[in-house]
Order: sequence, then C-alpha cells, then structure tokens
Amino acid sequence: MSETSNKPYRYLAMLSMLYMTIIITVCVLSNKIIIIAGHVTMAGTLFIPFWFILSDIITEIYGYKISRQIIWFSFLCLFIFSILCSIALHLSSPHFWHGQSAYNLVLGDATRITASGLVAYIISGSINIYLLVRWKFLLKGKYFLLRSFCASTIGELIYTVLAVVMIQYHVLTWSEMEKIIITSYTIKIICTFLSAFPANFVVSLLRKNEISTDSDDNINPFKKIKMEDNNSVIKI
Repeated sequence: MSETSNKPYRYLAMLSMLYMTIIITVCVLSNKIIIIAGHVTMAGTLFIPFWFILSDIITEIYGYKISRQIIWFSFLCLFIFSILCSIALHLSSPHFWHGQSAYNLVLGDATRITASGLVAYIISGSINIYLLVRWKFLLKGKYFLLRSFCASTIGELIYTVLAVVMIQYHVLTWSEMEKIIITSYTIKIICTFLSAFPANFVVSLLRKNEISTDSDDNINPFKKIKMEDNNSVIKI
C-alpha cells in the first residue's frame, strides 16, 4: 500500500459538519411558513437542496460507504438533538420568564419532525446517492454535474412529498399541502440547478486534494456499517 493511500481525508470532517448544520437548520425551520413570489412554502425548503448537493459531493469524492455512514449517523445526532430539546422544554421555568410559548412553537415538534425527516431522508437520500454512484460507473466517472442534478431532483421529489405530508399532517389541509409540495419542489429544482455548478467546481478541487476509493459493490443503505478504526460493526 502506498503512502498516498494512507493519507487521511483533509476535508471530510468539514463537509460532514456542514452537512449536519444544514440538517439541524432544516429541522428548526420546518414549522416556519414563508411566501415566495406569492406562493406558500416551508422555510427549510431553501436549504434542502444544499443538503442533497453536499451528499452528492461527499459520495462522489469519498464513496458510497462513507456517505451512507454520514446519512445514518447525522440522523442519530438529530434524534439526540430533538430529545434534548424535548427535555429542556418540559423543565419548569420561573414566573418572570414569558418565552415558553415561543420555544414550544419552534422546538415543540422537533421529535415529530425528526421522525418524519428520518423516514423521508433515509428513503430519498439513499435513492439519491444510489443513483449518483450507479450512473457514475455507467458513465465511467464523467458528467458529475448532470448526474448530481438528476439524482438530486429525483431524491428531492420523494423527500418533498414524504416530508410535507408527514410534518404538516393534521396541521394543514390536503389542498394546502399540495400547494406547498408544488412550490417547494419548484424552488428546490431552481436551487439545485444553480448550486450544481459551484458543486461541480468543488468536486474538481477536491479530486486534486483527496483520494477517491469508490466501489459499486453492495450499494445497500441498510447494510452493516463497518467502523474500521476499532474493527467493530454497527448493525442498522
């Protein structure tokens, strides 16, 4: 094994932290309803495309296995975040503090949103990186921009339908959810298209500074995750 192959990844930690930041941002903003050009949608919609794009960048450079680990472990972190928020919200507050209702509005549904987001993104995120990797081998590693855009838009469609229905069920009517789905998906497509070009540039830079070790074997989001550092296996 060459010395180069043992070189640690230089930017994976930063990309993973940025990925986690976007996940928490989307969770916190899920109940914020906004209007864009007269159309109603959720504020988290604006940031979800960057979530998928980051996943594509990580998958393209570091491989399917690492990307799959990040998907699962990031939602473990989000679940812990939601539990901590729930505990804090149920603690007693002094009589002179009047901010409880505001915190309940923003973070009161964090656990439900996390559960809904987990189902939506495990499905859509796994399909996204699966398509990206499968097309990568079919196209011999070329056309990342096209592969990323197509895979992301498919994943975002699945995520949008699942997330809106599960998060806003019993809150909005079916007609209102339909409008949000259409508006949200349209915004995601536009944002994904615009961010695909910078993402392609980032991938080009990372290819010069990182070592990509991809394989299309065992492309299964529910396969055992191996932790090579201590030879332990986490079964999900």
